[in-house]
Amino acid sequence: DTVNLGFSMNISGFNGSSLNIFSDGSISNENHGLFSFIDADLNNGQKSYSITGTTGNHIVKVQYKNMNFADGWAHPDFVNFQTWLYEADSSIEVYMGSSSITDPYNDYYINGAPECFWGNNTTYPYLYD
Repeated sequence: DTVNLGFSMNISGFNGSSLNIFSDGSISNENHGLFSFIDADLNNGQKSYSITGTTGNHIVKVQYKNMNFADGWAHPDFVNFQTWLYEADSSIEVYMGSSSITDPYNDYYINGAPECFWGNNTTYPYLYD
């Protein structure tokens, strides 16, 4: 989904006035600034967004609600989380809601290693060392 913001926002050093909200939990702007919290294929559930605040102090809140993992395994795991992007200082916050992750190996492992992408394809471990 593409969201036209009506103002410019910086993600990972790239300014843009629209956001792309992907089903894998990642968010980017039209200039390739990228943030991804989970980087797992998610499906079903609901993606939504809201914009609060005033000029110079907007907060874009992206919500992933009751999203299932599309990993091909038959299990009922799901996640709920919000990503808040702040216009004023380009900070990003993630808020976890109630979730069920009973099979983290199959939910999170990509090419044999758990991953979480923050910014310019920099990889940090998620869940496991």
